[in-house]
Amino acid sequence: MVRQAKELGAYLIIFSGGEPLARKTDMRILCERHPDYASPVFTNGTHFDEAFTAEMPGVKCFVPAISVEGFEEATGSRRGKVTD
Repeated sequence: MVRQAKELGAYLIIFSGGEPLARKTDMRILCERHPDYASPVFTNGTHFDEAFTAEMPGVKCFVPAISVEGFEEATGSRRGKVTD
């Protein structure tokens, strides 16, 4: 997909929705293969660990955007009721 996007002239792909870093190895590989590409990743930060943070400084196009949720009342009013 990234190769196709580049061929079409895109210069940026934003990874969001769910938790992109649930597949952090794949994310690192994508960023290493396309170092000329800006890759913001919207994450809740729960998948950051010592090993991941140690290897990512060399991956220049990886740009984490960490979302911080509020308390349930504030977040729920924005997202709507969560059901099982």
